Amino acid sequence: MDEIRNDSEVAARVHVALPSLSPSDRRVAHTVLEAGAVLATWSISDLARESGTSPSTVSRACRNLGFRNYQELKVAAAKDGALGAQLRSGDEAFSAPVTEPGDVLQRISELHIRSIRGVLTTIDPQRFRAAVDLVQGARRIVVLGTGTSAAPAQDAAHRFLTIGLDAAAPVEQTARRLAITRLGSDDVAIALSYSGSSTETIALARQAISRGIPVIAVTCFAKSPLTECATVELVAGGPELSFRLEALSSRIAHLTVLDAIYVAVALRDRDRADAALDATSAATSDLFL
Repeated sequence: MDEIRNDSEVAARVHVALPSLSPSDRRVAHTVLEAGAVLATWSISDLARESGTSPSTVSRACRNLGFRNYQELKVAAAKDGALGAQLRSGDEAFSAPVTEPGDVLQRISELHIRSIRGVLTTIDPQRFRAAVDLVQGARRIVVLGTGTSAAPAQDAAHRFLTIGLDAAAPVEQTARRLAITRLGSDDVAIALSYSGSSTETIALARQAISRGIPVIAVTCFAKSPLTECATVELVAGGPELSFRLEALSSRIAHLTVLDAIYVAVALRDRDRADAALDATSAATSDLFL
């Protein structure tokens, strides 16, 4: 488990923090990504010089990236192993011409694998436990997602239904709003958003919070309008890519988080889950003949 967790720790932390960094801190972060394995040999002054900042800025940037100090960043970089390959931006994976479909398959698979591994770095275990507690204890669950988050929302609601939970992921905008009005303080809303800035999803999350309904946010960036209003935030996403590719990797990361919640809840109440899964199998068996 530790080997997977450390595989791309630095890249994952940089990714989720980038949008909230100041311009000078962002220069430090980008220099960290560009340095690759060499970073483990640099002093704090080296990084300050290469990023065009100061040692005090580097120290602040390290804290904003989730490290206690520069030394902890260097240790994480060393644990990352082949840091140069791990920290390349996703765009670099396609910087050279790609003509063979098999090459595309390999590169996209590697990006998705990196995204999934990053989940263990960017999601706090206590927050994940809190999310599982909320889902397990909820009378009703509404999963919210639009655009590229709509399919993961539908998938999550379906999976929750199969283990005996009352879950829904309304497709139509009005239905989503009405679904929130049916929830109470002993229910939960799960809001999915790549950027954490989806206007409709934020509005629904705020509506839920105003009614005393807990909201679990699943998003890619640590600082966003969605995380600011959520009860529990689960930050997970793909490596730094062009927007279209990043949405793909982030969807995979979010599905991983939702699947983990689903399994964790099922394992806590195996009798309910097994009974519901048996009922689901019996009810749908004729569909697959």
